[in-house]
Amino acid sequence: MTAVLLILLILLCGVLLLLLAPFVIEADTRVPYLEFRWRGIGHARLYFEKEWQLDIRVFFFRKNMQLPAAKKATTKKKKWNHKPAAKRSFSRMLQKMRRVLGTFRVEQWQLAIDTGDHVLNAQLYPVNFLPRCYGHVQINFTGENYGYIRIRNRPWQLLYAYLR
Repeated sequence: MTAVLLILLILLCGVLLLLLAPFVIEADTRVPYLEFRWRGIGHARLYFEKEWQLDIRVFFFRKNMQLPAAKKATTKKKKWNHKPAAKRSFSRMLQKMRRVLGTFRVEQWQLAIDTGDHVLNAQLYPVNFLPRCYGHVQINFTGENYGYIRIRNRPWQLLYAYLR
């Protein structure tokens, strides 16, 4: 009897760890890099070093692999047989998606833009000093274009927003 309770307690602790452990999604275009980190569980990292590489670590398992070069896709037109869905279910799905997306928190973001046109850059330059953009958006004249974002969430928030 106590062994069953102990196993159930361990399983409950494992589920709580999965639900409460925060995860972070980070993307940087200066160095082609995308990372998904789940604290205490592991991470998956996609980056470019002469070739695209994927590094995965989950608990004690670690795997690093090179991804094959992307092949050019052939474009074939497919016939789309679309049956109209009920509007009520579509609006319900949109509300649910909005609630789920609302659980994500942007911790840090930066955007540097150079349009290549000095006149347009000069017209956009005041955006650097807008209250919500100050320190995040940089309109520049140096030819530098990049984006960086770090987003955080917890699985229990996603689950609650989806089921609500």
